[in-house]
Amino acid sequence: MTGSTTSCGTPAAGLTNPIYDYRNGGGGSSLFQNCNSITGGAFVPNGVWNSSYNNSYLFADFVCGKIFKLKRTSSGGYRATQFASNLGSYSVVHLAFGSYGSSQALYYTTFANGGEVRRIND
Repeated sequence: MTGSTTSCGTPAAGLTNPIYDYRNGGGGSSLFQNCNSITGGAFVPNGVWNSSYNNSYLFADFVCGKIFKLKRTSSGGYRATQFASNLGSYSVVHLAFGSYGSSQALYYTTFANGGEVRRIND
């Protein structure tokens, strides 16, 4: 639905309307200031990091160079908090969890220096 953010009408079978959104440029929210393009996301595997990350989703914004943590609230909505910043504008392209030692880490790709894979571990 044009101009809509989360109410896109009745979704087709097997699909779900968006559960969270933010306005380009932040729309008055300092958390998303200069953010304009979600480019990657990954669910945090439960038990990999401390329990505050269980049932969380991490998503990145390509333009502002930040990664956010999205978690369900007790009221049933969702709340985003900043997970990582200063990753460089036009940077984070893709997120994925993978092996790191005896656990897992978050890996992300970036266009920096011609293309890099970077790691964040708890």
